[in-house]
Amino acid sequence: MCIKKLCISVALAMACGTVAQAQQWQPQGPDGGQVRALVRGYAGTGQVFALANNGLFVSDDAGQQWRGIGIGLNTVPYQSQSALAASPLAPARLFLFDGDNRLMRSEDSGESWTATGYVHPQFDSIVGMGISAAGLLISPSSGGVFLSTDLGATFVPTQGVDFSQEQPMGVLAVNPSAPLEVFAGVFLGPVFDGYPSLFRSVDGGVNWVPVLHSELPVDIANVEFLTASDIVTSLGGEVYRSTDAGVSWTSIANFLLADAHVARVSPGSNELLLTDGRDCYRSADFFVTAAQACTAGLPQWGGGNTDFESLIGATDAAGKHHVLATARRYGVIALDDTSYVWSPRNRLLQAETSHGLAIAPTDPQWYLSGQSRTDSFGLPLLSSRDGGASWQRDLGDKARLIRTVAFDPTRSADAATAVLYAAGVSRRLPAGQTNSGIYKSTDGGANWTALNDNLPSFSQGGISGVLLDVVDQLKLDPRSCALPPARGACTQGPLDTVFALSKGSGQDGDFRVIRSTQGGAQWSAVGAGLPARIEADEFIQSVHPVDLEFDAAGQTLYLALVGNYLQFGDTPQAPGIVSGVFASTDGGSTWTARNSGLPLFTGSSTTTRDVPALAVHPRRSGVLWAALGEPGLSSSIYRSSDGGLSWTQAGALPPGCAVHDLQVDAAAPQVLYAAGTALQQQRGCLLRSEDSGDSWTALHAQLPVAAVNDVRQQPGNPRRLVVSSERGIWTADAPGDRIFNTGLDEG
Repeated sequence: MCIKKLCISVALAMACGTVAQAQQWQPQGPDGGQVRALVRGYAGTGQVFALANNGLFVSDDAGQQWRGIGIGLNTVPYQSQSALAASPLAPARLFLFDGDNRLMRSEDSGESWTATGYVHPQFDSIVGMGISAAGLLISPSSGGVFLSTDLGATFVPTQGVDFSQEQPMGVLAVNPSAPLEVFAGVFLGPVFDGYPSLFRSVDGGVNWVPVLHSELPVDIANVEFLTASDIVTSLGGEVYRSTDAGVSWTSIANFLLADAHVARVSPGSNELLLTDGRDCYRSADFFVTAAQACTAGLPQWGGGNTDFESLIGATDAAGKHHVLATARRYGVIALDDTSYVWSPRNRLLQAETSHGLAIAPTDPQWYLSGQSRTDSFGLPLLSSRDGGASWQRDLGDKARLIRTVAFDPTRSADAATAVLYAAGVSRRLPAGQTNSGIYKSTDGGANWTALNDNLPSFSQGGISGVLLDVVDQLKLDPRSCALPPARGACTQGPLDTVFALSKGSGQDGDFRVIRSTQGGAQWSAVGAGLPARIEADEFIQSVHPVDLEFDAAGQTLYLALVGNYLQFGDTPQAPGIVSGVFASTDGGSTWTARNSGLPLFTGSSTTTRDVPALAVHPRRSGVLWAALGEPGLSSSIYRSSDGGLSWTQAGALPPGCAVHDLQVDAAAPQVLYAAGTALQQQRGCLLRSEDSGDSWTALHAQLPVAAVNDVRQQPGNPRRLVVSSERGIWTADAPGDRIFNTGLDEG
């Protein structure tokens, strides 16, 4: 039903509530990012799988172009394992462990996945996995090798690898020409002197015998099958070769490179390559003569080579062979087999999450976005001046992650003097503490300054810094210029008042809302009236702000809170802390709850459901919307027309969407956008309402992501949507709006 709107027929009869057509979403990068594992597939020539922090990608042409796959995988939380295996017997079958330690199986080359029923214990990771003719083999970090003969539903220990010694096997390599032959290589070196480094099985992994020992505490990096009986392996940079199917081994080279992998440069040749991601050597004759360096193009970084995980060879449809490797934050690189120079192979491999998207108000091609994974080696700030065609990365020397980015709209016309803010977490992370991670640039991002004045400080172990948890949002007061106009936002700046939202400075809950009236030069805590932390023997309850909005009249601020409800005892404890929406009428100094009509948390009589997002009408004071939800449940949208004093539920959202971003079309305020995370391992959560929230339609049919972190309309072209996600930035033109009778439009 359309409320206070008139539906009009155009071209073809168009009924109210028509579902928006599926959009042709276009990836805008950035390409690359941390890849944990590369696995050669068996379903087709050139097929390669890349397991990244944010899910699974496949290339059908030996890494020349990638696409995200994995319907049914839980990518939020993201992949925490590096274990992925393809079957040489059933070419479309793959196994992997997802972010919840569930073992997942695919029978269609990774396009869709189902749970096998096996869940590996938490705090233990799978370091090796392979699929033999006997079944699925895994080796956990706690040690041993286990076999499943029922497609991963159950596992039993195998014989010959001493589980009592807690020795994990990081390599479980199956001979594709003889899948009953499997090799298990030790992970992070033998647990005691004299323990074998490499084991062999001829019955698919049921029984094992040792075949190779090393006097050094180093691990087997990989096993490369040249033919059914000709095999090479790398043990701490020493290359061994077997010509009798792995029964006996001979050392053919030793470069003393820890974790170095060996691969054949081209099929049928005697040319081998050995690299640890920093150094590289190649030989045309199995290292009989002197090896040649092949380091040209290898990304160099300090602090070792801990993210070099995989080295594989793949042949594309044209018959050209490619050697591919992982390369820390650079994603996948490939070796040219004529020039022997490494180069990126990341087209459409969007292996990093993007969060905190901002578009310059005066330049629709200028995107800024953060990178919000603490376990990523990628630089945390992403910038594109050409609408996503190319990207630059920044703040690697200062920040560990960036969750929120903001332009000063009054100082963005000239890129050389544009004023930008970014926040998240500092790169300095002493035990138990995090630095403020608030930064400002007055030259369009060329240089950044940390904004720490008057924030709580700490000193620990000779390290000093600022005691402030993750900063989730930055907001500039749009009327905080020196001479604000009678109505509306400032057009001449700069804007002086900046708010930052954080989880606080410690157990006292201070500095959850901080304010600067000097453009970030000095901060003060302004969270008076926000609920204090509740702590008891069996539970801890606290709330923190995640979204701040300014009323159209500029007199009231609205704050959205979400909760942290930790329970230690066995008796269920419903939260009792006050949460929800709070308002301030004194510039943010004090806050009061405005929750009447909002639903309560399940089992609670006082705690409002989490409010991860707010939106305000750009012209009508007191009109706002709130997204509410609980972990694992679909969200609902509520409206208020009196500044949050009372709330009513808007139209129902499509099920399976946990909303955490709301946006209002400033030119047509009856149009709202909601973005969030899809539940039940599905794809997409991007919704639009054209009637102030009474009804909603999905815009994510062709958007291959599980979590949309931010949705923005491109300045000057409100039909063009730009979203950040767990797989980078995407754009699409939204379907045309319904045609409204302007006489009935409330504006």
